[in-house]
Amino acid sequence: STLVIHHSCALIDSIPILSTAFTQGSTMPSLFRAVAAALMSASLMAVAVSAVNDNNQEPVASKNGIAAAVGTIQEQDQKQATFISLPLVPHHVERRRRERVLHEAIDELTEDEEERQYHRRETAQQVGALYQGYGTHYVDLWCGSPPQRQTVIVDTGSSVTAFPCEGCKDCGVPDYHIDVLFEQSHSTSFQTRSCQEQGCTSARSHCDSSDECHISMSYAEGSRWDAFEGADLCYVGGSHVMPLVKDAGTDSIDPKHASHFAFEMVFGCQTRITGLFKTQLADGIMGMSNNKGTYWYQMFKAGMMGADRQFSLCFSRQPTADREGTEAGAMTMGGVDPRLHHDDMVYTVNADGGRAGFFSVKIRNVYMRDGKAGESAKSALDDPTEGVSKLDVTEKMLNSGGVIVDSGTTDTYWNRNIATAFKKKYKEMTGTTYANKAMTLSKEDLKAMPTILFQIYGENQASDPYSELGLAGHLDPDHPSDVLLAFPPSHYMEYDPTTKRYTPRFYPTENGGSVLGANAMMGHDVFFDVDGNRIGFAESDCDLSQILSDVGYKSLFDPSINETITKKPPSGSKSTTEDIQNVLTTCDSTCRGSIVAVVLVLMFLGVCISKTMCGNSSSGGGGIASSNNMEMSDTFSTYKDTPTEGFTDEDIPEDEFDGDYS
Repeated sequence: STLVIHHSCALIDSIPILSTAFTQGSTMPSLFRAVAAALMSASLMAVAVSAVNDNNQEPVASKNGIAAAVGTIQEQDQKQATFISLPLVPHHVERRRRERVLHEAIDELTEDEEERQYHRRETAQQVGALYQGYGTHYVDLWCGSPPQRQTVIVDTGSSVTAFPCEGCKDCGVPDYHIDVLFEQSHSTSFQTRSCQEQGCTSARSHCDSSDECHISMSYAEGSRWDAFEGADLCYVGGSHVMPLVKDAGTDSIDPKHASHFAFEMVFGCQTRITGLFKTQLADGIMGMSNNKGTYWYQMFKAGMMGADRQFSLCFSRQPTADREGTEAGAMTMGGVDPRLHHDDMVYTVNADGGRAGFFSVKIRNVYMRDGKAGESAKSALDDPTEGVSKLDVTEKMLNSGGVIVDSGTTDTYWNRNIATAFKKKYKEMTGTTYANKAMTLSKEDLKAMPTILFQIYGENQASDPYSELGLAGHLDPDHPSDVLLAFPPSHYMEYDPTTKRYTPRFYPTENGGSVLGANAMMGHDVFFDVDGNRIGFAESDCDLSQILSDVGYKSLFDPSINETITKKPPSGSKSTTEDIQNVLTTCDSTCRGSIVAVVLVLMFLGVCISKTMCGNSSSGGGGIASSNNMEMSDTFSTYKDTPTEGFTDEDIPEDEFDGDYS
C-alpha cells in the first residue's frame, strides 16, 4: 500500500517537470529523462496496485476473523464509486476512516457521512426467496468466509437459529437434509462463543466447564437437539446455487444485493439431532419469534435492517417439494414490499398481548362460508354475507390459552372448546362429518368445500371498510375495520400425490392455546411489526420469481447470477467517466491499477510526440505544447479533484500527514 502511494505521488510530481521541459524548450535528453521517470513511476505503481489487490483477495485468518471479513465486504462496496478517483491520502488513513464507518462511530463522522449512515438505516430492506419443505418454508442462509449454504425453516415460534456443524454424527446428512454439514473449520471468520469474553446470546444457553455456551432443546413429539454457540458472517437470500462474494446490486429485491446485508450472527452449531429435525428436508431452523437473540433481532442490532424492527413472510403452496429447491414465497427484512400485494395491507392490534415471546392475535369471530364465494376474504358474490355462517362460540372460548401466529408449525390447531360448534357447522354445509382423515376429492369437490374466516381485532383507518379487501365490513357492521383472514380449502386440505387423496389439516383438538400455522399464513404477505406492536395481512400470490422476471433479474437457480453484464456503447459514442467506471467494474484485480497508469502515460507520450514533431523553439510549437499541457492538466484535475464518496478533509487530522504525501 505504501508503494502504491509513493509511486502514484511520484507520477503526479512528474507532471510539472514535463510541463517545465515543454514550455522552457528543454533539450531532448532532459525531456526523455522526464518521460522515463513518469513511465517508471507508472509501471511501479501498476505493479504495486496489482500486488495489493491480489493480496486483498486472499482469505484473512486472524484472531478477529469476523471483523476482517466484514471489512473486506465494506471495502468491496466502496469500490463501486460513480467516479474514478486517484487516492491522494495514505492507505493507513483510508483504512482508519473505513473502520470508523464499520463500527458506526457516528460521533466521529462528518455531517455528510452521518446523514448517509442515517439514510441507510432508514431505507435498508432486503427481499429473499422462500422455498417449500415438508409443509414448512425455508430460506437460504449463507454463513462463513467463504459462504456456505444452510437451508433453515423460518420459524416465528422459535428464538434460536441452529443447524448441524462438522462433527455432528448421524445428523440427517446426506439421507434427508439438502446440504452438507456446515464446516466451521473452513471458515476464516468463524468463532466459538466464550461465556466469559462474549457471553451467551440465547436465553436457553448455559455455560459449561469448557467456557462454551451450550443449548439443548426438546420437543413434545420426541425431537431433540444439542448445540454450542458459534458466530460467523451470514446473510440470507441471494442465489440459491451460488454464494455471493461481493455486493453487485442496489434494489432490495435484486438477488445480487443480498450479501450487502451480511452481519456477524450468533447461532447454534448442532452436535446432535433426533426425530423430525433429522428427517426434515431443511438443514436447520431460523428463530424469528418476538424475542432477543432471534435472527431479525441480531440483524437489527447490527444496523442492517433499517430504522424499525419489522419483517414479513409471504407463503405460497406448491404441489410438491423438490430437494433442488421449490420456490414458494418471499421473506422481506426491514419492512414490506408492496410489489407482492393484491391490495393494501390491513393490521391487527396488540401483537404482544398473548403468550409472552410470540406474535399474537385476538379473535372476535369465526365464520364458515360457502365455497362458491371463492377463496379470498372478499366474497365473489354480490352480497358479501351470502353463504356465511358464524360459529356459535364466545370470544373467551375462541381465545382460550391465547392465539399465536407460528410459521414453524405446519398446520393450524385450535383449542378444543370450538370443536363441537365447528363440526356441527361443517356438517350442515357439506353433509359430511369433519375428521382429520384422508379422503378422495375431485377439483370441483375441493372448491365446493367451505372457507374458514377468522375475524381478528384490528385498527384500520380505511375510507370504506365495507369494500376494502381484508376487512370485516358487512359481516360485522359494529366492527367493520377488523381484519378478515381467509383460510380456504386449498390451504387447509393437504394433497398427497402418492395416494391422490386429501387430508384436512385444521385441528380443533388442543387442550391449551391455538396456533395459526403455516397453512393459514399461505396466500398472504404477513407483516410482523415489532415496534408498531401489530401484525399486517395482505393477500398475495407470493410469486417472487415472477417479480424478478418482470424486473429483469436472473433466476435464483442460474449459476451465472454473479456475472456482470457490460453493455457495449453505441458506435461512435464518446468515452465518459461512467464508461471508464464500467470497464473498471469488470476488470480483474491485476489490470485495474494498470489502466489508470497507462491512460496517464499515453497522455504524456502524446504531448512528447507533438512537441518533437512541431519543434522545440518555434512559437507555434510552444503554442501547441502549451495548449496540450493545459488540456492534460484539465483532464487530470477531473480525476484528482473528484473526492472519494463520503470523504472530506475533515476526516484526516493534520498530524496524520507527512512530507511524503503532501
